[in-house]
Amino acid sequence: MGQIIIYILLILLGGGMIYMNLSKQRRCSEQAIATVVGTDRKSFRSRKKTRHEYCPVVEFTANGVLCRATAENGSAFPGKYKEGQSLDIRYNPSNPEEIILKGKEPAAAIAGGLFLIVIGVLGFYFKFR
Repeated sequence: MGQIIIYILLILLGGGMIYMNLSKQRRCSEQAIATVVGTDRKSFRSRKKTRHEYCPVVEFTANGVLCRATAENGSAFPGKYKEGQSLDIRYNPSNPEEIILKGKEPAAAIAGGLFLIVIGVLGFYFKFR
């Protein structure tokens, strides 16, 4: 019984990951060219070490208003985003602080969600075969 619950959770988690990322892509429908004004360092702890990701802080114009936003994902390399650099972004017209960097669309998260669904379905298949 415990295995069945794990398979269901894997399928639900994978579906949730896909839904959230596709929803964000749908919401961020407007395009703009943004200027990097800084970076925000995010730290992630693992068992062995701390990993850092450097996310660009950008400014751009949305509906005639200057907006500032920080990307959710960035680079492991601190010097990748330089002040004054131009970046293509997509933003949510209802909430311009929600952005996606062009080329950083959450394809990996969608692939991860599909992977979890496949693992859950295979678990069911081999459990009841």
